[in-house]
Amino acid sequence: VNDVNKTWDITTSSGDSNLSLFWNSSTEGDEFVNESAQINHYDAVTDMRWEFVGSAGSTEHITDMIYSVQALNVMDFSPFSISSHGAPLPVELLSFEATPRENSVRVQWKTESELNNDHFVLEKSIDGESFEVMEVVAGSGNSSQQIEYKIFDQNPVEGYQYYQLTQVDFDGTRENLGIRRVEFRGSGALDFYMFPNPTSNVARISNLSAGHYEAEILSIDGRIISTREVTIDSHNQIVEFRVENLPTGVYMLNLQSGSSVYSKKLVKR
Repeated sequence: VNDVNKTWDITTSSGDSNLSLFWNSSTEGDEFVNESAQINHYDAVTDMRWEFVGSAGSTEHITDMIYSVQALNVMDFSPFSISSHGAPLPVELLSFEATPRENSVRVQWKTESELNNDHFVLEKSIDGESFEVMEVVAGSGNSSQQIEYKIFDQNPVEGYQYYQLTQVDFDGTRENLGIRRVEFRGSGALDFYMFPNPTSNVARISNLSAGHYEAEILSIDGRIISTREVTIDSHNQIVEFRVENLPTGVYMLNLQSGSSVYSKKLVKR
């Protein structure tokens, strides 16, 4: 077996954290390679399986029999395990960062090598729990060179947002490469953020100032399809618009508060 015969139960109240785990070599399986140790987390909520968390740098040899490995920006806790890989990883990730800019957030990652890599899926969340697909980025198949990928989120929400990166092989095997949190404070943020867009059943809006709004969904030629009233108590509040009964096409979502009108194009697929 290629793991350490031990699990760790760790909790925290401080959000994302750097995690270091220590083990005694006497607990290593027969096929465990401590030079390629990695930390895994058991997802008991969605996938019900062990998922790769990370390994920041190489395994550290503390004493004759004690070793440690670290993972950065850990957001989901307990339980954890340690394993090693004898086969090459589909993607060797060098970096994954989200950086706020004046009117956007730059999300970029760099790979050391890629093996059978079909594509990446970049998802976004404003609460760290419910993620929506933001971009699907083609991978490089097989590569032994460093490759950098860069995406700009042009619709950042004032406050915190979370970006999750997943790698998908040609056979459909998926690997979670981590989550990054960033705080956006740019003065040029859009009046409100709508996601997912395009959508097939529901569109959500957020980042509106507190107040009362008259909401309209219009056809592209200006016909009113539906209206409703919306009350916002906080800019983090999310409001849903059900659109599953709309025919496929392009619409406008208008929000009016007093003399101010905010509009966004809505694509129903």
